Amino acid sequence: MKIKNFCTGSFASCAVLVMCSASALPFQIGTTPSDTSGSSPGAVAPIESPSKMSGVVALTDALHVKKEVLVSPDDVHYYSFTSVRGQKVVVARSHDFSDDVFWDIEVLDDGKWQLLPEKTMVFSGLEPGSQIQIRVSYKRGAAFVPQPYGIVFGSYPVLKEFKLRDQYGIKRIPSGHTQPAFLLVQGYTEANIEAYFVDSLDTPLKGAVGTLEMSLAESRIKPFFKDVVSDENGKINEVVSFERCYGGRESDEINWFYGPGIWRSYYYVGRYRFTSVVSEQHGSAEASEDDQVFGHICQHRKIKS
Repeated sequence: MKIKNFCTGSFASCAVLVMCSASALPFQIGTTPSDTSGSSPGAVAPIESPSKMSGVVALTDALHVKKEVLVSPDDVHYYSFTSVRGQKVVVARSHDFSDDVFWDIEVLDDGKWQLLPEKTMVFSGLEPGSQIQIRVSYKRGAAFVPQPYGIVFGSYPVLKEFKLRDQYGIKRIPSGHTQPAFLLVQGYTEANIEAYFVDSLDTPLKGAVGTLEMSLAESRIKPFFKDVVSDENGKINEVVSFERCYGGRESDEINWFYGPGIWRSYYYVGRYRFTSVVSEQHGSAEASEDDQVFGHICQHRKIKS
């Protein structure tokens, strides 16, 4: 087992990623639960006996974000996922829930239930058809208050491609007339997200979640986030909207670009980044946690005929 630092979609939010190969797993996957009396330290006794374990939700070949509610202190939710091709599998707490949670995630360990050792766990080196089973239960000793929990379970996502594109139909500020000289993406009130996710074996992945974070501080707009989800082809095509800006930096004079005469553009410089919620791998230069430049256009104005 090896442990890596791992960052989620936000600028500062980090967790720990545990990478496990099948040969190094601390348990065997997909065996039948049994009583844990006399078991090794750290094992957690089943809340229900094997004969009473029912209602297992078998998840499809995708990545799943589940948000459900435990209706009583004794309620238990069971989930299973099959690695059809031997692709990596991830089990994690959903990134939009705090670390101080009221529920436990356990993984089936050679007939016993073991607490998930970290916030995010990734299984690799699996044989095709390997099954991983987990359960979610109320944390022992916690005061019961019905509220939702959130988990991520399924194929490990790899962000293969990402582009943020201009707002459709706009007139871009030409290169060399702004600071910085090239504004990679531009828009008045919108931009367009295009992304492509695959699993660890390069198969298009449904259900992968990416987060676009935009900072438009110069435009006096608070930073905001937009979560987007891949379709059955692993693709995302979404529009992100934001407020229009007023005022702005002045561009250099632009001759005969928007029409006859001399023009100026007014703009602010923002930043954006796009990250996979649970993936550390990226397939292109822009599919990374490096900030990219965004040109927030306020207006174009003719200053001389």
